[in-house]
Amino acid sequence: MATVSAYYVTGLTVRAVIRNAALEFVDVENSVLVSFAADDVDNYDIACTEIPDTGEYHTTWPSWLVVGLYTIQFMPRVTDPIAGTDFPNRFAVQSYYWDGTNLIPDWAFKITLTPIIVTVSTGVVTDNSITIYQHDDFGPYVFVLVDSSGDPVDVSESDFVFSVYDERTPGTILWTITSDEESHGTITVSGANQVTVTDDDANTGSPGLFRYNLRDTTNNKTRARGRLDIQPDADS
Repeated sequence: MATVSAYYVTGLTVRAVIRNAALEFVDVENSVLVSFAADDVDNYDIACTEIPDTGEYHTTWPSWLVVGLYTIQFMPRVTDPIAGTDFPNRFAVQSYYWDGTNLIPDWAFKITLTPIIVTVSTGVVTDNSITIYQHDDFGPYVFVLVDSSGDPVDVSESDFVFSVYDERTPGTILWTITSDEESHGTITVSGANQVTVTDDDANTGSPGLFRYNLRDTTNNKTRARGRLDIQPDADS
């Protein structure tokens, strides 16, 4: 169970509101993400509890939310139920990456993870580019798989192979990372639709433009693809 908190004047009734990166609101009454509607604002507010006399207000993160980036706003409740006019009174705004189990602060997430949101539709996968420097470790790169409606694509039981090839000779694979325990790098699945690919610098010694493909070998489907740009190291 993940919790979030913020500090303000003690003794108030505080509510929290959560939005995703697409600016959809978390409707906690119906456990869905929705576009803003003034008549439904009271469905968005989450009750907060104060640790007595401390001014620290905390609440539990909705565990049903899909993996992704979110912003939570804390505000004192002026009207009952909460209304749009309460929003300008917010006293704290925090951003997090939710991985399905843990909340990672936005600043830490940007340092440690590279999120790649991939839309997987029937026969179509969005292209996403990866840029790294020569001799850098590869990743971790996190592929968050969603369908055209933004719903998660469940790959929790899948094995994967990540392949890299030269743009000019797509039939020739240069190197791979697999889910196999004997693979040089690693591919792990978490949160049902989050695939993380990581490796050391063994395959990043040569700069150039390449292509990558992340294939779900269990279901025989391409889940992610795009350009891989390994740029020359200034110290090389």
